[in-house]
Amino acid sequence: MRAKPEREYNPHISCAQCGEPLYAPAWSEPVSERCTRYLWNCEICGYQFETAAYLPVREPVKPLDTVAA
Repeated sequence: MRAKPEREYNPHISCAQCGEPLYAPAWSEPVSERCTRYLWNCEICGYQFETAAYLPVREPVKPLDTVAA
């Protein structure tokens, strides 16, 4: 039996006004190393809105201890 994923994959975002699926932003801009801002335009109702995606902070990679022979 296949385990249910914790979060379902949703390949689109919905219009914040009418709920119509939107598949690609009209514009995107990197704000920082971890943040990208997106502008969405709904062709059905004409509503425009912005979203932002934040990448998690990465922990620094610690070097492996050398193994004594």
